[in-house]
Amino acid sequence: MWLQSIITADDLMHALAELTPTRIQLDDADQDRAFELDPPSEVHFRAGEGAVIRTSARLRWDVIGIKLPIILRSVQVLLIPSIECDADGNDLLVLQARVEDVDLTALPGFLDEKLKDRINQALERPSAFVRWRFIRTLDFHFQLPQAVQPVRDLRLSARWGATRVTAQGFVMAASFGFFAREPSAIPGDLAL
Repeated sequence: MWLQSIITADDLMHALAELTPTRIQLDDADQDRAFELDPPSEVHFRAGEGAVIRTSARLRWDVIGIKLPIILRSVQVLLIPSIECDADGNDLLVLQARVEDVDLTALPGFLDEKLKDRINQALERPSAFVRWRFIRTLDFHFQLPQAVQPVRDLRLSARWGATRVTAQGFVMAASFGFFAREPSAIPGDLAL
């Protein structure tokens, strides 16, 4: 059994508007180095890759020994979905961001690529990824009414998932198993 959802550009735009502004720490040793993303102005999808998000941002960084907030009028971020396994072998939906384009017209040209590379290095750290343990979220237990005999509990549980990106949106699918058990057969931590 499959459950499939499609996150459209409008859906993602709304979700990101709720989550922003957002501050991403770029250097664990220096709290002043941060990338602050504003709500998106545009979202579209690049099939097979991810969601392209256009926004503005602020960058707090050292420029020749001076800590400055740098206003970025235009930033293009690619949000990349994937499915990974956790230590227990359960699937997770993982979202990773990568800066593709930054308008750094206020700075000398040679700094453009250097700052973009440093931001992306920070975004490549696993601690910067968003992870959803959808298998735990999509685990449902139902108890049949006493009038239905024999008395049983039903469990609808996600087992694994898949994701892909089309021009229309993120597609997330989860495979479900359906189990019926007598209440005494369900482990204590799963019983209703």
